[in-house]
Amino acid sequence: MNTTLVDDITTAFLAALAAGGQHLGIYSLAILSFCATIAYYKEYAMVTMYGTGLGDALAGLLVFALGAMGYLYLMKNLVPIANAALGTAMQWGLLGTGGTTLSVELLTKPSFIMEAGLKAAFPLADQAAWYQRVWTTLKSFVNPFEAAAYWLCRLCLLRHYGTSHDDAH
Repeated sequence: MNTTLVDDITTAFLAALAAGGQHLGIYSLAILSFCATIAYYKEYAMVTMYGTGLGDALAGLLVFALGAMGYLYLMKNLVPIANAALGTAMQWGLLGTGGTTLSVELLTKPSFIMEAGLKAAFPLADQAAWYQRVWTTLKSFVNPFEAAAYWLCRLCLLRHYGTSHDDAH
């Protein structure tokens, strides 16, 4: 069975998320500046109400500017930082598996999991008698929504893979 369609869908989804994050990143400086200005003037009003001097107000401005720069750096580099953290967590998880053939690249492809499930489930489905298959199919027609979902899935699979069942073995 060809499971690259699942990988293609996942890759397209992740690429769309990354592109959306990059497009929204253009506005991050403006949003951050606006929020920092509001926060600074709120804090500045409290500083002037207590009668402190200009030095404390400028120190507050410096703290807000440094904080805003830190947040800007985090917003600009959030995707690489998140990818590095995910890769590290996966690598640490794989260290405890012993001498398996799993890798971080393999875990990012969902078709690997799908193929392993098909390899495990196909012998069980193949051993079922014909009347058990018919009875399982008839049981799904008790609920019309299950029947509609069943036929929709069957039609989609037939359209995508054709009528040949040789790939499932």
